[in-house]
Amino acid sequence: MRKLIFLMSCMLFVSVGFLSAQSITATGKVVSAEDGEPVIGAAVFVKGTSSGVVTDIDGRFSVNLSEANKTILVSYVGMKSVELEGKQNMLIKLETSLSELDEVVIVAYGSTTRAQFVGSASSVDNKKLTARSTSNVTNALQGAAAGVQVINGSGQPGTGASIRIRGVGSINGGTDPLFVVDGAPSDEDALNLLDPHDIESMTILKDAAATAIYGARGANGVVLITTKKGRISSDAVIKVEAKWGNSSRAVPNYDVMSSPAMYYETLYRSLFNSRLYSGASASSAYAYADANIFTQTGAGYQVYTVPNGQRFIGTNFKLNPNATLGYKNGNYYYRPDNWEDETLNKGNLRQEYNLQISGGGEKTSYFLSAGYLDDPGLISGSGFKRYSLRSNVDSQVKSWMKAGANMTYAFSDYQNPGYQSEWGSTGNVFSNANLMAPIYPFYVRNADGSIKVDANGYKVYDTGNSTDYLRPGSAPRGNHAVNLLIDKNYEYTDYISSNFYVTLTPIADLNITARITPTVSNDRQMNLSNPFYGDPTNEGSVSVEHNRLFSLNQQYIANYKKELGAHHLEGLAGIESYSLKLQNLTGSNDHLFNPYVG
Repeated sequence: MRKLIFLMSCMLFVSVGFLSAQSITATGKVVSAEDGEPVIGAAVFVKGTSSGVVTDIDGRFSVNLSEANKTILVSYVGMKSVELEGKQNMLIKLETSLSELDEVVIVAYGSTTRAQFVGSASSVDNKKLTARSTSNVTNALQGAAAGVQVINGSGQPGTGASIRIRGVGSINGGTDPLFVVDGAPSDEDALNLLDPHDIESMTILKDAAATAIYGARGANGVVLITTKKGRISSDAVIKVEAKWGNSSRAVPNYDVMSSPAMYYETLYRSLFNSRLYSGASASSAYAYADANIFTQTGAGYQVYTVPNGQRFIGTNFKLNPNATLGYKNGNYYYRPDNWEDETLNKGNLRQEYNLQISGGGEKTSYFLSAGYLDDPGLISGSGFKRYSLRSNVDSQVKSWMKAGANMTYAFSDYQNPGYQSEWGSTGNVFSNANLMAPIYPFYVRNADGSIKVDANGYKVYDTGNSTDYLRPGSAPRGNHAVNLLIDKNYEYTDYISSNFYVTLTPIADLNITARITPTVSNDRQMNLSNPFYGDPTNEGSVSVEHNRLFSLNQQYIANYKKELGAHHLEGLAGIESYSLKLQNLTGSNDHLFNPYVG
């Protein structure tokens, strides 16, 4: 009892103290110390709280304070933050932050500082890229850079996202940006084989800076990817990282009918109303609904057992409380299943491991890495595995010569069942699961309720087109769950990329660089559609495709940089060539065998 009285007295004391406080308003203007121009969008916060505002187009602000806390914090990107006591009619001058302006920005064929860069670019460092568990680096850009729109694909593990920089720049032409890895243009598909842990930073060039050197290739922007390197005169650093996670559906389903009783009641009312609105009497409308609730005009299936002589749905449009779920017609037993639970693989373990070793001596630095990723899919027969190896070696061979080699090997196992990216297809299990009413069985069950098994040992799935029961035209036909277990759709890729460079410095401030980047990729795809299960009209098919790619990129660049007191002189000249050789071999047979015909 004493504790309670003490607590009440404390609450009373706090309440009285709050009522006695007076509100103070701090107003003023935030300008740049360099030119006195207003700073638009500067953040003005009350210290120690989340209360604050941003300056308007004139740099002005107004924020409420209290007697207990009169200190405000003013900050803006690229400028030094200030902390001072809030008053009225304040004039706050923000100075430029040299640390921000000295930040190195990777640009085409080199680097510069934020202060010297006049174009529009966004940088994303390794911490942001690896903070998310993604199999493709393009997905890691989601929300990480202003002006960059990331459109995710089907959700299939291993697939990348579409990148749009400042919207769509062409109606009929391509809309994808140019990807450049360590100075060499790269195929967008190769990004799937790049481990995000090996990336040091990504810079997105958005405006004319992208086309100034890359020309038409950079019309949709350029994404510059810089991989990690070691450090000169540094002890060996070993870094091991492991991640485990769960693959699950990210976007929940809409609030749909999940109760078989609710669905039958709603369908019964619909049949009744359709007859009633056509001019029939109420008794005739009830009779029509009773006669067609289990036919093709209605549900097509009966999954409730109703006592003899009793109505299934009453005239109050409610299910007979004596009806029991499950129905036996002599040969089979029918009961509804949750198609989403049966279709999606829940509890799959996503595994990712990465080992990095970096360091360097007086003249040589090195970076070595090995990675493994196993990203299982949400449905059977889908998933993505990647094995990757990378080495970066740089050496100051002579005072006037620097050389380096960057080598990458990656192997991927990509399994992608057919029809999964075609919404509305009978082969799309997500489509079936979302559009299927909660009254339809997923399996064919024997009269005793057990799931029927065929002569090959496979479970028999209800396709909605049996002689006993047919789903109406409004319900999806087919059940391709067995196809996911038997059909084979996979793609194996071996990828080898090398990046060799030599930089000569014949005179001070002049660097001449020769860079050669050969790339070899071997890709093998196989698709097998069985003729025994799924659509009865399916005759089965098999196809094999092999693609071999060899590309060679060559760069020869001379770069001159000279500091002349307060001035900076820079010039660049170079030539670049790119050759590509693609070989393709395919074979297919679209008519294997149809056991249902002949």
